[in-house]
Amino acid sequence: MPEGTGALREVLPKQGQLSVEDMPALVLCKPKILPLKSVSLEKLEKLQKAAKDLSNKYYSQCIKL
Repeated sequence: MPEGTGALREVLPKQGQLSVEDMPALVLCKPKILPLKSVSLEKLEKLQKAAKDLSNKYYSQCIKL
């Protein structure tokens, strides 16, 4: 605090309760990591890939005959 004739002095009570009002601040939580693909989408892609591989396998066998 600035010293001088107009300076205010802090006064603490010797008896009684001292209360302080504090404004609650925003509390930031950690960001949640979300998957880029859902579990169902990954299962669907896996099934499609398996079907495509099976189709290619049978197609290549038909060409050899």
